[in-house]
Amino acid sequence: MVTTLCQMNVFLLQENITVLQEISENNYTEYITTLNGTLAGHFRHIIEYYNVFFEGLEYQKIDYSARKRDKSIEASPYNAIIAIQGIETKLSSIAHLENISLFIADDLPNGIETTLPSNLSRELLAVYTHTIHHNAIIKIGILTIAPQTKLPEHFGIAPSTIAFHQQQSISI
Repeated sequence: MVTTLCQMNVFLLQENITVLQEISENNYTEYITTLNGTLAGHFRHIIEYYNVFFEGLEYQKIDYSARKRDKSIEASPYNAIIAIQGIETKLSSIAHLENISLFIADDLPNGIETTLPSNLSRELLAVYTHTIHHNAIIKIGILTIAPQTKLPEHFGIAPSTIAFHQQQSISI
């Protein structure tokens, strides 16, 4: 299962690279009112979520609140591509691992910190669904400021939604 989940994440990240190659640096860094931010900020967030995941594997405790918020990733699409390529390499290097147990930590509202048991497969699925979620937001931003941009067919759409739409078109 770990191998499959790593492959699924690499596929999503390849879609992100495709999008980053399509958008201009101006569009990448442009403030979008609808998003209350930039495309760059969402790409940075995706990248940092993966980085925290990998940093935590070493200690078998992943703290998703401990993101560095590296502004250099927000400076240009090229920087984001380089960072994503590094993540792809790391995913390939862990694809052979067993489904190890680990803990996740995150901050909840009102200053509450939590630590929960988890495992490698669950967290690979978590970063996968997190990426889809932010890709959907990125898609909204791109359609707002650069609708001519060519996006991958299912960019920002969950596999279950794709399957549901396919099922609906068959049964109509």
